[in-house]
Amino acid sequence: MGSDNSTDRKTIFVVGLGMVGIAFIEKLLNLDENKKYRIITCGEENHLAYNRVALTDYFQHRSVEKLYLNPVEWYSQQDPESFEFHIGETCTHIDTDNHVVLTDKGRQFAYDHCVIASGSNASLPAYADLSLPGVFVYRNISDINSLISYANKGKKPLRASKVSSGYTA
Repeated sequence: MGSDNSTDRKTIFVVGLGMVGIAFIEKLLNLDENKKYRIITCGEENHLAYNRVALTDYFQHRSVEKLYLNPVEWYSQQDPESFEFHIGETCTHIDTDNHVVLTDKGRQFAYDHCVIASGSNASLPAYADLSLPGVFVYRNISDINSLISYANKGKKPLRASKVSSGYTA
């Protein structure tokens, strides 16, 4: 069998379609000259990979597409035998014994190798209660949209405080 046959390829499942996940995928696609690998990824957000470091810019332009790390066309230009992606789909379980990833849409993906690039969760101080009105995590587009919606409904002027241990531009 030739090495270009997709059944000969090793499947690499990448959990997460964020900055680290897409960087790994790009690098592997560029280095895989002999077509040894098939990459599958799922991202929990309904967006393609975007620059989370630039989330503050989103307040100005409100366009997630301006934050995308690759043009939308980049995804459709990839060989479907080499790269398959799913947005708005969360990996819910990794069965390491059987090499299968399960998603919240009920799908199963078999893999030979699994890379976990799912990002991080915001660390909250003990006194932070996200169930209170006006308390937000500042981590992704959905968080920013919730904050903007809240600010647009609120009485003016609004006051804000930022509690952070990470970088916010």
